[in-house]
Amino acid sequence: GRDRARVTMDRWAATQVAASRTVYTYFFDRVTPWPEHPEFGAHHTSEVPYVFRTIGLGTRAWEPVDTAVSDVMSSYFVNFAKNGDPNGADLPRWPAYAPGAHVTMRIAEQSGPMPLAPDAARAFFAAH
Repeated sequence: GRDRARVTMDRWAATQVAASRTVYTYFFDRVTPWPEHPEFGAHHTSEVPYVFRTIGLGTRAWEPVDTAVSDVMSSYFVNFAKNGDPNGADLPRWPAYAPGAHVTMRIAEQSGPMPLAPDAARAFFAAH
């Protein structure tokens, strides 16, 4: 399911780039520190507290790495809002969508560009 979602995102970007010219995609991969629900992992919308720098609020077992991930992610979003480009000083380079590259930005403890999916999964989903 994870690989299919990432490949689907790549296919969406391929159509969106015609309207938007520049598209940036990401895969948020920091597991939310939620001891009561470890099965949720890095789930849909779990990046929201990182974007809005609300790490530390609520009852989650936040760790120092969560603050670091939040600093990176919120910086990308502020840069994008200001300039239409998430990149900035002291941030790992976030590549824009490029046809055929099949790369997205991984935002996690170690952020950086990553392949969209393993080659076999990418080939399977691209064909279907």
